[in-house]
Amino acid sequence: MKFAMLAGAGLALVAAIVVIGHRGSDVGDRRLDQLGAQALDVSEQPAPTVVQGAGRGDSDPGSWAVAVAPTFSQPVFTQGIARGLAPTSLVLENREKDPATGKWELSKYDFSTSYEIDSVCSRQAYEFYVAGHYPLSSPAGGVAGQTVIEKWTHSPVTGAYFCNRATASTPIGQPVAGIPAVTTGINGGTYIPAAQRPRPGRQTRTVVYSGPTLGIVKAMACDPEGRFLFLVVSSGAQGLYELPLQPIGSPSPIYSPSTLPFISDCRSITPRQHVQNSRIYVLMPDGGAHSGSRELLFDHDNDGIIDTVQELTRQQYNAGGYRGTSASWLTDFVTF
Repeated sequence: MKFAMLAGAGLALVAAIVVIGHRGSDVGDRRLDQLGAQALDVSEQPAPTVVQGAGRGDSDPGSWAVAVAPTFSQPVFTQGIARGLAPTSLVLENREKDPATGKWELSKYDFSTSYEIDSVCSRQAYEFYVAGHYPLSSPAGGVAGQTVIEKWTHSPVTGAYFCNRATASTPIGQPVAGIPAVTTGINGGTYIPAAQRPRPGRQTRTVVYSGPTLGIVKAMACDPEGRFLFLVVSSGAQGLYELPLQPIGSPSPIYSPSTLPFISDCRSITPRQHVQNSRIYVLMPDGGAHSGSRELLFDHDNDGIIDTVQELTRQQYNAGGYRGTSASWLTDFVTF
């Protein structure tokens, strides 16, 4: 999934009521296909309009037809990102179950920026990475042709559900055992209906890369421990890159189309935890010579360095127990 959007110092919060139906269970295979800090205060924006209990969705958000890519999903709270109505917007959608009434509420937030968005990925709820570029006819404030990648975080809102995933401060090259712990709950302890909450707090955007070195970042994946980003670059110096986040570093090439031909057709990359092979990054194609195939990047000791790669046909992928929510996957880092 590609995104296009115009940027800078602007953020708009819009209200929306959405009709919602079947999302299906294959969350993992249908996820996003993705130097100073700038804090944007949205306290003057209006609170969102919400819709409660859209028919059969009253009891199960999985029965809703969702036009967003999920970033976090649990029985009482789901969150996703979608392209806005305008090519210059990114929409964040929350679905929350009121524990007192059992009703579901939906709220939508629309954000804008000053570069054209190419891809988005998330590490957890309310923590996203947005990659884009300034076009040749770049508006004031942008550098024509320059690539930018930002980290977006949102401060907690009292009465809303939250998600905190543990990070790892270990450098790339040092193994990290297990799966990062996730803490969820209601901020402040008591659920407040979305329309009655305090207005959203602050959103902070931190530039983690800005420069002419990279081309279009077609897809991204964030290390669940927050150590790095994997970037699929589809123009200029095409290939798969790794961008350190702790501390922020420069992107390093890992594979080129000549060493990993699948990169040329890749449309998405997502992390998963396998019962036997530890951390695996799954690459899916958008057609071309690799249509129907999957490329698996194995990081057996979870040190941020790819150990082996394997391209599988759809049949091999399914037969190997990798499809969707197979028991072979311990987590897709979205569903809990």
